[in-house]
Amino acid sequence: PLSLTLLWMSSISDFLDRSAEVTGQLTAHGVTRPSTLRVIFAAPPAHINGRDPVALTGSTVIDRRDFGMNAWPMVVGRKVTITLNARMVPG
Repeated sequence: PLSLTLLWMSSISDFLDRSAEVTGQLTAHGVTRPSTLRVIFAAPPAHINGRDPVALTGSTVIDRRDFGMNAWPMVVGRKVTITLNARMVPG
């Protein structure tokens, strides 16, 4: 099985009712590139109180060759969708 660790350093902008764009640096396979993740919050961010968990989903599309991932070109396409489902709990 393929194992991949992704690291995302970012800032959030372009808030709408329940969505936002998260721009930042995506690191995969030891290569860092700028990327934008489009996220949708389970509840509008204006209702987030800092005590309750925050649930969100998001996705972005990368060209895996930009990150040095060239294996299995006949099986895996150039464009890969990264999907995030998260529940963040205040510490």
